[in-house]
Amino acid sequence: GKHLIITGSLYEANEPAGSKPLDAFNKYGLSKTLTWEVFRYFCRAHDIKLGKLILPIVFGMYEDPKFVSYLVKSWLKNETPVVKTPKYIRDNINVTLAAKTYKWYLETFVSAESPAKFRPSGYVGSQGDFAKLVARELGPRLKIECPLEFFDQVEFPEPKIKKNTHILDHKALGWNESHAWDELAEYYLKIYK
Repeated sequence: GKHLIITGSLYEANEPAGSKPLDAFNKYGLSKTLTWEVFRYFCRAHDIKLGKLILPIVFGMYEDPKFVSYLVKSWLKNETPVVKTPKYIRDNINVTLAAKTYKWYLETFVSAESPAKFRPSGYVGSQGDFAKLVARELGPRLKIECPLEFFDQVEFPEPKIKKNTHILDHKALGWNESHAWDELAEYYLKIYK
């Protein structure tokens, strides 16, 4: 083969837009940074075109239980989840949009229509605002109250801002935001009820 695509992460060094310094700030970010450097070295040595899709924080069906899962599980148990890092600016993307973006990148990379590094963006904003968005979207769909409690975040051991830079054309990708929230609510009701 003459083409290779790997995935990257918001958490690795030098990726993407965010607070300086753009260092890897956890073990996962470090492993992704080292992986990129290894692949970059060998692809150059063997004349293989290397592409990289840097994913923001993916949420949705079949995710590792993370932030959104925590919120929904709490609400379905009639509990109030606590948002401990409401001031971090992050980039969250629905898994269905991430999948359509990945498919587009794979299809266009070989024909050189896509950039060598692609940084698709989803919902950029504070984690507090993102939690409010999840509550607004899923509350009516789950037919439950979705209260939130926020810590007064004063410490920032991670970079305050980590986000991607490429704005996606949902229509061109064939992604319907409202339908994605519908699917997500159905999924959570199936696995957590």
